[in-house]
Order: sequence, then C-alpha cells, then structure tokens
Amino acid sequence: GGEWGNLRDWPDIDPDLRTWASWPDHNIGLRTSAHPAIDIDIDDPSLADTVAQIFKRCIGSAPERRRGDARRALLYRLADGAAPVRFAPLLIDGGHKVEIISAGRQLAVYGRVKDADGITRPYVWDELPVSDNLIEVDTDRITAAMNEVKEALGLLGLAFSGGDAMAVIEGEAGQQTKIDTDTVIRILKEAPNELA
Repeated sequence: GGEWGNLRDWPDIDPDLRTWASWPDHNIGLRTSAHPAIDIDIDDPSLADTVAQIFKRCIGSAPERRRGDARRALLYRLADGAAPVRFAPLLIDGGHKVEIISAGRQLAVYGRVKDADGITRPYVWDELPVSDNLIEVDTDRITAAMNEVKEALGLLGLAFSGGDAMAVIEGEAGQQTKIDTDTVIRILKEAPNELA
C-alpha cells in the first residue's frame, strides 16, 4: 500500500458518507491508537491461518477483515488505562510480515486494495466490529501472543526478525478527531459491505 495525503486536515472533517461515496477509489480508515489491529500480511493461506489462530487463542476472538484468501487483520480495543502499544514489524522469510497497527496509524476498514498479483479486492469483514464488544489488549498480551507466533515459526523452520515491543514516541498516539469509533461503525453499516 501507499500513502494518501491529498485530504488536508482530515482529523477535523465531519463524517459525510455522501461525499465519501463519491470517491470510489478511496478507503475509509480507523485510527488505531485506541483500537490496535493485528495486520497479517501473509500470502500463504495456511501460514496466515496459523498466525491468526495463535493470536485468537492467546488474546481472544476478534472481527476479521480480509482481502483475498490469506491476508487479514484482527481488530481489538486498547485496555482502559493501558499505554498505547507499538511493535516493530515481524518480518518472515518469503516476504511475509505481521504488524501491530496502532499508535498514530490507521487501518483501512472499508474500500479496496490492489494486491501484489495486480488484482483489486475489496476488504471484507466476517462481522462488523463494535467497540464495546472488542477484546481488550495491552502490550503484555500482544507480546505473549507474538512470542507464541515466533515459536511456531521456528518450529516450521521459517526465519524471522523483529516483532518486539517498542516505546511509543510522544505525540505518536495521535490527536483526537471528530470521527469516533461509533461513527465509523455507523458508516460501515450504511456502506455496501459483503460479510463473509
């Protein structure tokens, strides 16, 4: 994916689904400071399933956003009072990686993406995420799950690096926006979406 910077002052824009719908090539993103996501950028369906199952077993079930057969993201909620989380990407042989999308970043929750094979695919949710129903996470829970993923990768004979917790840089957690999670959920319910 690339960076999109054509919308100025985006944190201060009031949600307007009609306007957004007129932008057919743009996605809707959720700021993840309060809603960390496990982004599994693995093209091998079996390996992606293994990694997702480890996170779900260690942390708990989560709404799953997919694109294609393998790549997916699991959405969680930062535990009340927990410090923002930040992790180095877990880089895996074969060009695969697992990232924790959080502190100052965003997760595309609606739209389409062009994969490495050149095919444009929609993001599809297995269930619509509702903030109050998301499992709470913090650095310790994510670290424990990440360590189990690393152990499984080692048993599979795959080399890897990274995936460790990092300090959050002051100000990185992002500023408050007018678009809260409940508004994004409302917009997702109004927008066309094919649930798996």
